This record gives sequence, C-alpha cells and structure tokens, in this order.
Amino acid sequence: PDTLRPGSTVRFRIRPALVSDFNYDNVVDFEDFFLFADQFGTTPDSPNWDSRFDINQDGASLNRIDFEDFFVFAEQFGSAAAKPLAAQVASPRHLLLQTVPASGDLDRAQFELLWQGSPAPRGYAIALEYDPEVLRFEEFQPRPAHDPLPLIRHDDSGLLVFAAGLASGQPPFQGDDLGVLVFERLSTGTTTLRSSGALAFTQGRTTELAAPPSVVLEELPGTYVLFPAFPNPFNPQTTVSFFLPEESKVRLRVYDLLGRPVRNLSAGRLSAGYHTLTWKGRNEFGRTVAAGVYLLEMRARDFRQVRKLLLLK
Repeated sequence: PDTLRPGSTVRFRIRPALVSDFNYDNVVDFEDFFLFADQFGTTPDSPNWDSRFDINQDGASLNRIDFEDFFVFAEQFGSAAAKPLAAQVASPRHLLLQTVPASGDLDRAQFELLWQGSPAPRGYAIALEYDPEVLRFEEFQPRPAHDPLPLIRHDDSGLLVFAAGLASGQPPFQGDDLGVLVFERLSTGTTTLRSSGALAFTQGRTTELAAPPSVVLEELPGTYVLFPAFPNPFNPQTTVSFFLPEESKVRLRVYDLLGRPVRNLSAGRLSAGYHTLTWKGRNEFGRTVAAGVYLLEMRARDFRQVRKLLLLK
C-alpha cells in the first residue's frame, strides 16, 4: 500500500535547517531560548528528554543537555536580539524595573526586575536603552531561589537585550525573584532606562508584554546631604534619609528646642551611598517624647546640616 505506482508525482516540503529553531518558525529567537532553558540539564533518562535540544549531539556520551549546547545555541541566536522588542497591547501581567538604592559601591548601579500578575513566568526577556556615557552593563545577579539560564546581548551604544529562562525542574519565578541587572556607573550624571518591550514565557507560550515604565537613575550628589524627613509632621514615626559621598563617621542626633540631646540615631562609620534611619519619637530611655518641634543634626567630617521635625499627638 505504500509502494509508488509508475508515473506518480511526489512533492517534498523541506524546512530550512536551523538547528536551534525548536518551534519551526524559521527564526532562532526568544521562544526557542525559553524552550531550550526548559530542557537544560536533562539527560536521555529524563521524562521530558528531547534529543532536538542536544544540539552538539553528545547525548550518547555525556548524557546531558549542558553549556556546550547552550554556547552553540547562543551562537545561532538570531535577528530577535538585533532589533528592539516591539511593545504590544497592555496585559494584566507586567514585567517591572526598579532602582536598587546605592549603598557602599557608588561605581555600580543596580536595577531589580519584578513580576506582577498570574500565571508566574518560567522565562522573560527585556530590551533596555540607556546613556552609554553614564552606564555600561556589567552582569546579571540571580536571586538565591533561582539560578536561571541567562542570554545577554549588549554593546557600547547603550542597548541591552536580556533574557532568563528556568530549567524544567525549577519552580516558576514569583514576584521579586527575577534577579538584578548590574551596571558600571561611568559618571555621576543622570540617565533614563527605557524599555522598548518585554516578553514572558508562561504555560509553554511566549507572550509580548507592554513595555515596562522607564526608570530614572538620579544624579549622585557631590557632597553630604541630609534630606527632609518623611512624613513631617509625623506620628508616631518618621524616616530620615541621607547621602554620603564616601565612607565616613556620621553622627545623627535629635535635639529639643533648648539644645538638649534627645536621641542618637547614628554614631559610627557608614559606607558611601544612600542611608535610611527611623525615629519613633522616643528618647534614649525608650520613652515617648512630648509633641512639638525637634531638631535633627547631621555631622560628618566638616559637614553639618540641621532639619526641623514636628511630632504630633
């Protein structure tokens, strides 16, 4: 029944041979990356083993889809990383970016990736643009709960395309465990990280997301700064923020209007960067102080600044 008769016409449809095109759409892109990440680490004995992902065909000897396969895949990763990701219709699922406050190392700027919505993703991708005179991409730091497989494309023109995918044995990402993008800070100036789009890999499918809101990296102050407390007036507590351009011995002390010390908030060496403390309206003995106006003094080296605080009852 499967023998061809004389004179029969047979047509073959041959698909282009893209070794890493796992979804057969004629391009090696982020969806192929997410599929590959899901298979990463599997062996022929794994329930979900798929020999297509053993790109360098070493399954019989090394018995694992490993970094050698990943390096081959990365070499074949195609045009999707060379052009910005297109932002599409907004969805109830969002990939967000926020600045990690600078503390200790002012030569670095960090941006945390966050997820909102359901279902939780097993992979994500984001394209970012920034001022290359201010920032240079340095590394990706995964959260302790995950060690995803990263795919990074960046250059000196201020464009970063980043993706991360989880292997099949790892639980999905949640809200705040997507990781941190670390940049070298080339100057103290300001820049804006703008995203031209994002992708999420959920339930075996890649979905285009609305571009995350832009994030502004503020210019670093050139000297010591004691910022206004917030809230102020306050009850029962207020937050005090300050900036140190270098590691310094700092003293923050609350006084009443007669100049009498009420509470020491800090009296030691602190690293360079932004710092935050809380005053709960109590004196050194832990007793609640009376309502009224108080003075907050900051001293560091030859710097001195005073702010007023108003405690309400």
